[in-house]
Amino acid sequence: MGGLTTILIVALVAWVLSQRRAGGARPLDAVLAEAERDGVITGDQRRVLLERAGDDGPRTQISGVTWLAILAGLFVLAGISLLIATNWENIGPEVRIVAFLALLLLVGEAAIRAKGSVTGASLEIVWLVLPLLGIGLYAQTFQLSGETSTSFLVWLVLGAPLAWKTEHPVVSGLHTAAIALLTLVGSFFVSGPLSIVGPFEITHWGLAVGVLVLAIAQSAVLLPAGQKRQSHGLVAAWTMGVLVATPPFGLEDGGWIAVAAVSLTTIWLVALLHANASASELAPAATVWLGILYAMSFAWHVDDSLEGDAGRSALAATMALAALAVAGIARLGANRYVAAPRDLLGARLLLVAPLTLSFTLLLGETAIHAAAIAANVLLGAVAVAFMWHGSNARSAAEINLGIAVLLVVLVTRFLDVFGSFVQSGVGFIVAGVLLAGLAFALERTRRRLLGSTTKGAAS
Repeated sequence: MGGLTTILIVALVAWVLSQRRAGGARPLDAVLAEAERDGVITGDQRRVLLERAGDDGPRTQISGVTWLAILAGLFVLAGISLLIATNWENIGPEVRIVAFLALLLLVGEAAIRAKGSVTGASLEIVWLVLPLLGIGLYAQTFQLSGETSTSFLVWLVLGAPLAWKTEHPVVSGLHTAAIALLTLVGSFFVSGPLSIVGPFEITHWGLAVGVLVLAIAQSAVLLPAGQKRQSHGLVAAWTMGVLVATPPFGLEDGGWIAVAAVSLTTIWLVALLHANASASELAPAATVWLGILYAMSFAWHVDDSLEGDAGRSALAATMALAALAVAGIARLGANRYVAAPRDLLGARLLLVAPLTLSFTLLLGETAIHAAAIAANVLLGAVAVAFMWHGSNARSAAEINLGIAVLLVVLVTRFLDVFGSFVQSGVGFIVAGVLLAGLAFALERTRRRLLGSTTKGAAS
């Protein structure tokens, strides 16, 4: 209890400090929404301004005096926790529960009175988390045991009214993130009413799907602009879990698992591109897509075919996902990231290439090694595409991302291929010189691209 409370206090202090400058101002989202209603700006301009505000928001520096105040508060909190722990057995069960309920009511009343302020946001976070601590306190006091997902489900139900009524996005965001986490963990990793990895039970499936739908609804309604489509990734992850872990499918073949993973990630990415999603919404999908492609580049270490169980239902579902991914790529149109026809064709080719490589993994050892080589080449092409598109779009972030992808691929393959050579002093020296030359060349490229971007923006 004391440790959890300490972490909570530190988080609250960080939140208060990060919001100090904006404490007396109206929320930017509300101001821009009003401007859009009055016809001052368009909906696209409102979205772009919100994204820029999120990327370039103020940063609060913590002074030495503030750190001393935080340290003093932690010492006091540690002392109180130590006193409670020392006398825990002497405190009766009724006193513990009544004291907790009194604290919960006090925090709730204080949060209501401070509604709309930075202090109110901090108190609402405490109000949201306290019921979970209370469930743990109740179970510890009366020596109760059982699976954990039910306790978290009860906590989320208790916190739902606060999440939907609050004016602070951080509170609703924490509640929505907790629901998303419970959806995955409760469905596939722990036993409980949401678990669907055992024999088929309609109540478990119904509850698991219901919690998933609730997470999607809260993401679409409660999350701030630029984050509302984050539930797309949750749906993709949950679907992958169903394919791999549930009795109707139970997909175990490594090659088909790769096909399913690439298909779902491609569907996720294409759906966001179709919806003109923000960069912050697109980043997780692009990261997972690149990560899967990077993992495929290690397949040349496989000495045999990727074999395992794959029933008819699993194969049919995987093929359906692959077909849906191909259809989404084929229907991909111009969007805020890719507008020119030539760029659109390049984007389609880059999206369909990993899917083609994943099917190559099903053909045996020689094809697997060829797919691994092709994955490395494709990663290099993706890096170049990011740098080229970033240079044309005057986006330093895309240029830096392309350089980062290229650097990771080159360093990984260097260590992968010449790792056995780096065993002597001479080997280390040669490797160091080669890596230094690589770093110098990439940095020169990055600076040249950024320089052309700056000149283009100035002109």
